[in-house]
Amino acid sequence: MRAEKKILICGAGIAGPACAYWLDQHGFSVVIAERAKALRDGGQNVDIKGAAQQIIFIMGIADKIAAKDTMEQGVKCLDQSGNIVAVFPKGGFPSLTAEF
Repeated sequence: MRAEKKILICGAGIAGPACAYWLDQHGFSVVIAERAKALRDGGQNVDIKGAAQQIIFIMGIADKIAAKDTMEQGVKCLDQSGNIVAVFPKGGFPSLTAEF
């Protein structure tokens, strides 16, 4: 009989649940401990770029993430007079906003 492999993850931010997912896929029993009593309504936007985009497709969660898109279309930088001095479109290069 194989001993049960137990893992405790501290924190339910971005990395905690992702780590729990992969550990579960490999036969670990995972518990996530989070000090916050409830989900927060707000927070920082997260851009998923590069290899992380491949991972969300492998995990089967790309559609769920896309459904929660903030609809941000990119970033425009203005001078003191309100003139556009730089544009960084969503998903473009260079870009400050990723597709996910």
